[in-house]
Amino acid sequence: MKKITPLTVISALLLTFMVSIVPASAQHPPLVFLMNGDLWKWSPGDAQPTQMTQWGYNFRPVISPDGTRVAYKSWAELSVNAINDAGLFPGDMPANIWVMNVATLEAQRVADQPAGVTVENGAIIRSDPAWSPDGNALAWIEMVNANDFVFRLVTYDFVTGISKVMVPSLPLPFMDGGVYVPPVQWGSGGISYNIGSFDQNQNNFAQTVYVYQPDGSLTSATQVADFDSSYVMEDFWFGGSIGLVYSSGQTAVLNPVNGSIAPADGNPVLQADGGVSANALLMSVQPGNGAYNVNWFVIDNFVNNLAQLPYFGITSYGGLAPGPDGMSFAYITDALYVWTQGQVIQVPGTQGLNDGFPGAAVVWAAEYWYIQSDAPIPEPVPGACSGNVPARLLVGQRGRVIPELGANVIRTEPNKGANSAVIGSIPERGEFDVLQGPTCGEGINWWLVSYSGVVGWTGESEGQTYWVEPVTTDSAACTLTPRLKINGTGVVLPGLPNVLRTQPFTGSASAIMGWIPSGGTFTVLDGPRCGNGYYWWLVDYNGTVGWTAEGEGSTYWLEPH
Repeated sequence: MKKITPLTVISALLLTFMVSIVPASAQHPPLVFLMNGDLWKWSPGDAQPTQMTQWGYNFRPVISPDGTRVAYKSWAELSVNAINDAGLFPGDMPANIWVMNVATLEAQRVADQPAGVTVENGAIIRSDPAWSPDGNALAWIEMVNANDFVFRLVTYDFVTGISKVMVPSLPLPFMDGGVYVPPVQWGSGGISYNIGSFDQNQNNFAQTVYVYQPDGSLTSATQVADFDSSYVMEDFWFGGSIGLVYSSGQTAVLNPVNGSIAPADGNPVLQADGGVSANALLMSVQPGNGAYNVNWFVIDNFVNNLAQLPYFGITSYGGLAPGPDGMSFAYITDALYVWTQGQVIQVPGTQGLNDGFPGAAVVWAAEYWYIQSDAPIPEPVPGACSGNVPARLLVGQRGRVIPELGANVIRTEPNKGANSAVIGSIPERGEFDVLQGPTCGEGINWWLVSYSGVVGWTGESEGQTYWVEPVTTDSAACTLTPRLKINGTGVVLPGLPNVLRTQPFTGSASAIMGWIPSGGTFTVLDGPRCGNGYYWWLVDYNGTVGWTAEGEGSTYWLEPH
């Protein structure tokens, strides 16, 4: 249980006073984010972000424990050349590891490709890197692409400048349709490696956490889930233990020494590492209907107030970062936002940053996790249906019926029963005022709205499908004329790959499932649906079913095939 001492309160008041008199950019390092394959940095008060790299094929940055450097993987030049020649290969591509000083932008490549190799023979595929707790080393998983499928654990020592293969042969994860190299996490108790694999003895999938010491010795190997009823969706080091957050909503603690698992006495909480933190984030998972909803609540550690953060993903997505001031959080939905003491600002120039290849991510300060036993477990959105996609409308704002889905009915009651008469409808693209809600009725999230003088209840969503969306000042209508046809086939035009998402819109509620390479063909199953200014089609690409956008503005990314 967390306790508050008089000294802690005094420290917090001093922290608040310092924040109020010193500009944020002078006190703390800027946040760093990934947009369109390059790294950018921004501090509160900056007019525009500063571009840090010019390559276009970089991946998620990882912040050093002292917040001064970021490490990241970057596709090797031979990978980019191969993509330009033949299109995107399935799975991960050969990549290098870089480290950059956030202030000076001085970059160091700590892992390169061997001389004379090709993508198909001898090139090295690498995972995202992980920092050691003292910031003196990095660790990652790599595989030499020579059809031998051997994963190995590698560390790089900044003091000696030497890379070492610590574990020459790691257990392999389940892979289907390409090579995917999972990252590791480095905590005070060792280096953890969390993978899913097929258990032939049990004839099902199993999830196992392996813990290695920096010298390469195996400390423990623990099966943490079997996927039949639940799986570990988030894992993190805290102290010398590993926290496990399950899709069932349960939280457990793994002892990395003996492999034992015990229920956690509380909920996981995330904050910035390194001193007094006025605010922290409580993670809450609500399962339902074969899915789950992740919700984050800002906890004021001194007056115990709660406020929900409008982010609904797990931290491994890279869309959530605590700020080094102990009071702010950065998160990614349709743009990059910063929350500070209840005030939200959008980082300039980041609208739609999640749409570009290879997605978006943000870091700001080293993370610190703990389990808080006395934290309340709030309802994510009072009245919303458990298991539905997160409620997106807000009282006092405007909403709009999503095009191509038909009109939305207005009823006298928040249900479809005989006592709920139909009193009107809202046409496609029709905008309305949100007055009250949400209320769950028959698996539908209902909102009391006003449309053209008619006041009644209309549905926002059912299951994983939205019918209406929030209206923002920069929302755009879909102007491109759709060319694809249901039951037809399509192809990605030359250029960057097309993103596959779980929903026909962008943002944290629509996870990236993969990409369709230039020249990749697919079958059209449903659509089009308008979301965030794009027409989306439900497609089947090599067995992966998801939503992909047809184009933007007057430019097509797809065409009939």
